[in-house]
Amino acid sequence: LGDGMKKLMRVFSVILLILVGTVFVTSPAGLLTSMTGIDKNIWLVLIIIYYIVATVLPVDQVIGKIYPIFGIILILMALGIIGGIFLNNQYTIPEFTFSNLHPKNLPVWPFMCITVACGAISGFHATQSPMVAKCIKKEKDGKPVFFGAMISEGIIALIWAAAGVAFY
Repeated sequence: LGDGMKKLMRVFSVILLILVGTVFVTSPAGLLTSMTGIDKNIWLVLIIIYYIVATVLPVDQVIGKIYPIFGIILILMALGIIGGIFLNNQYTIPEFTFSNLHPKNLPVWPFMCITVACGAISGFHATQSPMVAKCIKKEKDGKPVFFGAMISEGIIALIWAAAGVAFY
């Protein structure tokens, strides 16, 4: 690529990073404001401070000890959601069948799994892999940890997709 194109790509990358960073700061701040009533600007400052601390310090010093608790909470939330869907008769998921409901007679399940897997791998693991890698004791543990995380994240994503279809 020419120098002009490289500069344009850098500008585009910086703009994209600013937009993503803005969403990663303002969305949690808005959610925390709605949950606590504390001013959004306070949450914005606290989140930015946390991001700086999490960037500078090793993850095991920041949240390494409580990180497994977040995973347990995520799994318990997913089990609660799926249990609520199946135990409450007012939520129906007509798409939750193995018969083909696609209008062009294309199979929906492989597409659904590909969509969820792409989201899980690119979204979750792109941000979490470095943190998890710093928390495992030896390299040999990487394969079961990361494969387990990938499968778990895919199942959790399917549960939340089912919840979205059932609720909306």
